[in-house]
Amino acid sequence: MEGAKSAVGSCELPTGFRVGEQIITQMTFREMAGPEEDLLASNMAVSQKLTMIMANCTKSIGDISDSNKIRKMMDEMVISDRWFYLVQLRILSLGSDYKFITKCPECNHEDKVVFDLREVKVKKAPKADTLYKELTLPSGVSVRLKAADGLADAKIEKMANESNAPTIGLFARLTEINNAPADLADVKQMSMRDRAFIRQAIEEHEGQLDESFSAQCPKCGHTYEGEMQLDGRTFFSP
Repeated sequence: MEGAKSAVGSCELPTGFRVGEQIITQMTFREMAGPEEDLLASNMAVSQKLTMIMANCTKSIGDISDSNKIRKMMDEMVISDRWFYLVQLRILSLGSDYKFITKCPECNHEDKVVFDLREVKVKKAPKADTLYKELTLPSGVSVRLKAADGLADAKIEKMANESNAPTIGLFARLTEINNAPADLADVKQMSMRDRAFIRQAIEEHEGQLDESFSAQCPKCGHTYEGEMQLDGRTFFSP
């Protein structure tokens, strides 16, 4: 293995980071290797292992190459950028073909689909200098919303369960309620109307990885569309 070199790639993040007066979007990174495969196999929380993998592989963000700064920036990377970056890492490390199984809605046959990850885009990417949004809810309550990042993702994974997942999803993104720090109990007591209003704002403000695909069933010939629903637990399987 002497002299072996990792492949190096680069990409432009849809949102990026605000550093002082600058917006930085340029990423340079190496392909995944043994340390990253070991992280994938570990019992660590999924959001934490993905953050560590991204930090390990990142060579520079703009002109920033300090590993401690890069690790912190991975926590601050918005969710849509995180997934966009993970897609680029997978392309460099394992190729652009992503294989998965879906069911034809016409005949229920299990179809094997091969998707070209180079086609992945982010819809409605948030702006790095406007990650916060002020809202007045239908009830009159004012809230401050922040586009979810790595820290919010980790909070959701740690706190959410079958009985509270919708509430935690909101709580992780709300920084203030009526100009005071957001409290979990207050989020839990919000009306359905207010909660739906916040979710609509999240959808409009946060950006989303476009996971749509089209396929033709080999059994019945039906052409259909769907969404891949990428999962960090299996995404890096060859």
